[in-house]
Amino acid sequence: MPATRDVVELPVAEQEEVVEQPLGVREYWFETFRRVVVVPEDNNCFLISMDVYSRQWSFKVDESLELGISRLLYYRPNPEAVFKDIRGVEWCEIVGLEIAPSKRREVISFRVRLCGVNLSREFVWELYRRVVSYVEGRDPAKQPLKMPE
Repeated sequence: MPATRDVVELPVAEQEEVVEQPLGVREYWFETFRRVVVVPEDNNCFLISMDVYSRQWSFKVDESLELGISRLLYYRPNPEAVFKDIRGVEWCEIVGLEIAPSKRREVISFRVRLCGVNLSREFVWELYRRVVSYVEGRDPAKQPLKMPE
């Protein structure tokens, strides 16, 4: 049974699933540090936001949003490139941050919208694996992140 946000045991990252009531928002933690948030929408659709990170932005910029001296970058890859053979993917996007004045760009997040699927921890883990492979170039099942020493 998932922990609810009002009775969650600490540390949160060690919980199998955390559900925020009453909206049913779920949190899954992978590789200790990485959070995946699943937000249910109408019509059996879900918006999923995943913590990913890459020090380099190697994608084109489809859109951007100015934030003072920085800006958010958005790229929408073809879902088939990331989620081959996974049904229900409506769209996905990579979110980056450009830091001025250095113009350094990095990946900070990945979002995907799925419809008509039953989400389980195992399914979310598979989505996360594919995103990490696409963005970071590693399979977290074979090359997991390590705690800093």
